[in-house]
Amino acid sequence: MPKLSELPAPKRKEVARLIAQEVFTCIDPPNQDRDAYVAKELSDRFFAALCASELAHEKEFYGTEFTAARCTMLDEFDKLHSEALEHAKLYDDCIKPMQEAAPNFAVASSTLVRMWCTTKYASLLCKEASPFADLEIAEEVDDADADSDSASESEEEGEGEEDSDCDDIIATSEESSSEEEEETRERKKKRKNREREREPLHSMSPDPANANSP
Repeated sequence: MPKLSELPAPKRKEVARLIAQEVFTCIDPPNQDRDAYVAKELSDRFFAALCASELAHEKEFYGTEFTAARCTMLDEFDKLHSEALEHAKLYDDCIKPMQEAAPNFAVASSTLVRMWCTTKYASLLCKEASPFADLEIAEEVDDADADSDSASESEEEGEGEEDSDCDDIIATSEESSSEEEEETRERKKKRKNREREREPLHSMSPDPANANSP
């Protein structure tokens, strides 16, 4: 299985963005069940979330926790989230006159926090020195949208642009955040469908009680 750092630039950015969304969901309190949020460390929450997302290969979860380096990076992500919340407080104070004049005209600070954090997370995940650079990616993720990735890569080469650290992963509107949420829901839906396909087709098995019925 390919490692995150071995993926073509367009695919690496896309996968890093999906992982970043999972990280943010594990960090942002409104996304958490309070009891679980208090009882579990961030590394434990993200370990379970990444496993459930099926973005990484199953061998990444043979153990019970991430390496110390990966846990340290998650702590850095948590600090970035705290920093974003501070920016959000300043932003909310600045837009008070706008909110009074035209309610809901300005983008909500919670949306900006999500956009800013996921962009930062994805950029750091893409760096070669990232502790997650050697994360083995699931085969399904590696194969998905292969044609689209090849086209994107060709376009980048034609324009002579390449950015290995994902600095061009930017979000510019509330619509971008909505698209991310929709992608997350779609990914979970596909995962459930795959789980159903793996289940034994009990309904097709003959009922022993009726086997001798005329």
